[in-house]
Amino acid sequence: MARELVIVKIGGSIITGREKETINFQGLSRIADELRDACKSKQLIVVHGGGSFTHHLSADYRLYEGAKDERDRINAAIIQGNMMRLNLIFVKSLHERGVPAISVVPSTSTITREGRILKFDLEPMRLALSSGFVPVANGDISLDYSKVVSDSPTEGLVGYLAMQLAPEKVIIATDVDGTFTTNPKKDSCAKLISTVDERNIAQVIEAVKPSDGYGGEMFSKVASLYGISASASSECQIVNANVPGRLYGAITGEKVIGTMIKARPNGLKGLY
Repeated sequence: MARELVIVKIGGSIITGREKETINFQGLSRIADELRDACKSKQLIVVHGGGSFTHHLSADYRLYEGAKDERDRINAAIIQGNMMRLNLIFVKSLHERGVPAISVVPSTSTITREGRILKFDLEPMRLALSSGFVPVANGDISLDYSKVVSDSPTEGLVGYLAMQLAPEKVIIATDVDGTFTTNPKKDSCAKLISTVDERNIAQVIEAVKPSDGYGGEMFSKVASLYGISASASSECQIVNANVPGRLYGAITGEKVIGTMIKARPNGLKGLY
């Protein structure tokens, strides 16, 4: 029987350290173990963020403004190089556990306009899946019609893949238990929102609107997953990958703490 497809996005903060360009080996090892175990029953596409390998560079180099000169192009290439280094470390950790993971490099297969994906070459990924490989992509730069290059968020890539491939599930693994009423890292009274649907989506979007670090990051996650749920009818969930077993449970269908995101089919196609 064919294994059901699950797209998993791993936040960069889970696998990288707090210091610039360092690895959180404990987190990386746990994630690799859980992905290995999940591969036995599910077909996976994995997308990971850059964490400390790229966030400081993206901010310093102002990549969101595009490439206006030779210095900007060099800076964009440096960011791509850092992402490739992290991707190879991630993939190697899966190889060590017997997982046939292969790197997918978005910067050489994606074209964007103003940072939004227009084209992505899906055929290599489809062939990899049908051949028994586990594609592992990363947040990356993209060649952009408007800005020459653009910072291509992982949520955008996950959303594009989900719309095209219609997976059973899409899971975003982060460092908090899900979506909260306020930033749980700053407010001890923050309450977990276990379900986001048409009844509370407006209030949730208001709660996570981009007003601080938490809002900006969580807004993109909720908006992307709500659009995926509406358009691809995939089950969508945000979970805390820092809790051992939580990611594996979410992938394999166990009931775990997190935020489920459910939209009416062909309802709202995205909140941007």
